[in-house]
Amino acid sequence: MGGKEGRERPKNRGILYAPKLREKFAAEAVKLTLPGLFHHPDASSIDLDGIWELEIYDRAGRIRFDGRVDVPYPVETPLSLVNILPEPSDTLVYFRDVYLPAYRADLHPIVRFMAVDMFCQVYADGILVGSHEGGYTPFEFDLAPAVGTARHFELKVVVRDMQDRSSISTGKQALKPSGIFYTTSTGLVGPVTIELLPAERILGVDVRSHVRERALDVRVRTTETQKTANLWLSRESFTLPANTWQRIEPRIPLTLWSLESPTLIEAEATLGSDRYAFRFGFREFSVSDSPQGKVFTLNGQPILIRGVLDQGYYFGGGYLPASCAQLRSELALVKAMGFNCVRVHQKVPLTAYYDICDELGLLVIQDLPCGGSTPYSPVVMMGLWRNRPRRDDRRYRRFGRESAPGRRHFVRQAEEILELVASHPSVVSLCIFNEGWGQFDSSRIYKHLKELDPTRVYDTCSGWFDNPDSDVFSRHTYFFYRYPRVPAQRPYLLSEFGGLDLFVKGHFFGRRKLIRHPLASRSQVALCKAFERLFTRYLASQIQRGLAGYIYTQLADVEGECNGILTFDREVAKIDADLVRAMNNEMQQVFNSRF
Repeated sequence: MGGKEGRERPKNRGILYAPKLREKFAAEAVKLTLPGLFHHPDASSIDLDGIWELEIYDRAGRIRFDGRVDVPYPVETPLSLVNILPEPSDTLVYFRDVYLPAYRADLHPIVRFMAVDMFCQVYADGILVGSHEGGYTPFEFDLAPAVGTARHFELKVVVRDMQDRSSISTGKQALKPSGIFYTTSTGLVGPVTIELLPAERILGVDVRSHVRERALDVRVRTTETQKTANLWLSRESFTLPANTWQRIEPRIPLTLWSLESPTLIEAEATLGSDRYAFRFGFREFSVSDSPQGKVFTLNGQPILIRGVLDQGYYFGGGYLPASCAQLRSELALVKAMGFNCVRVHQKVPLTAYYDICDELGLLVIQDLPCGGSTPYSPVVMMGLWRNRPRRDDRRYRRFGRESAPGRRHFVRQAEEILELVASHPSVVSLCIFNEGWGQFDSSRIYKHLKELDPTRVYDTCSGWFDNPDSDVFSRHTYFFYRYPRVPAQRPYLLSEFGGLDLFVKGHFFGRRKLIRHPLASRSQVALCKAFERLFTRYLASQIQRGLAGYIYTQLADVEGECNGILTFDREVAKIDADLVRAMNNEMQQVFNSRF
């Protein structure tokens, strides 16, 4: 792709880390490893996280960077050891030698990527084995056609990331980050593994619970469409057609998964010589009637959603935390503060995130990352000031959705995300569009996803541009806490509110101008008083009137925002955890008084 002469680093327009912080993270980085949770317990697995070689080429083929990268971190971050911002016209080439243990001739090396942002081609010994589009969902390729039974070969991944110049969904990533838009995350942005598996293998098992019927819908996804698979559950066995949903009714009662007792049931499926172990939670989350209007219910019991917005950006690692231990301790803190839900905002986290929420008994509302060429167009901004009118989102140009490939990709990625979370009991809801960003055909997409998975609750248009084709009535409020006119057939979710901020010197790494709340606090004492007043004076009265849930903005500071409960480095809790827990508990008592 060109010679190495004329080498130079790209302009570092979006990175905020000082050199001393780069050195700190390079020295103290903890390797990110996922919990060894089930799946193919009999297979040999090779972890490909760690040091890869990386070359970055410009549009003319001149090399601009030649060095090492620590996978799985985005190249924009210090934990990657690269810490530069590529241009949209750049090409990133990752490569490393792979050494496999001795294995049987009937096994195939299967390479799995958690995510690659945004377009990639994968080569084994120079032979193309597959390509993928989109930066948020896992994918895999069979390397056997390229390498046969070879135990040593070169693996190469060629990546292009058009970033926010593309019509493909990019969430809150921006080439020129400011305010509520953040530094991009480019390249290999998740763990990479190789497993030695049979050609006829299980790709995954999806489970849907039906608590009242004491039944399960199960789908065993396989590489073979005409095969049957065996499912083993609590010493019972079932024979199921592959790749088809099948209703089963276990004879042994299944223990419920709940917030207080998040019991996970272990099971396994077999296809020929392949064994796939997994776990799921038996629970039912829905919208139900009550004497006080529509409410959310978990296993038939009314539940107040007490949530916090989680942007999922980490100091030093961008999209990724330094370790799964950090992730677990942070989510445990969320629950200790009295929240029972996290809204994962505009990105898809590691699968370990869902696994930990499953174990902790913490609900998840998963956003579908936004896209489109012109987020926050003038028409979309009208929704901020006029929160009631519905706009015709089939007029694609108004919403920055002129690109037909971009629209198709959004739907395809939504299907992939739905499949990714299928067996996670913690994931109870999906947010399809947020605040009008790249919104289009919302009624059609709601009906399509509802048909694919009717067991989840869908917030079609979170924030504004309400659409009756939605399971919830969703609003964002940061300034004027007036109870809106809520449709009788849907529960009211205050899906974003709060945003109270405080700048903490020494724990904020940004150089950009901050986006500040009009009532920004000057001290931690003032912030805590404002937080308590917000809950007791405004939120409690809305719960009394029928509010079914709330999502506080936000868990931690991010780049140009300092409105987190925690600082961006997670070293300071700006709002005391005991106060947060007390306010959440008080709101729960207000909710309980309605029944």
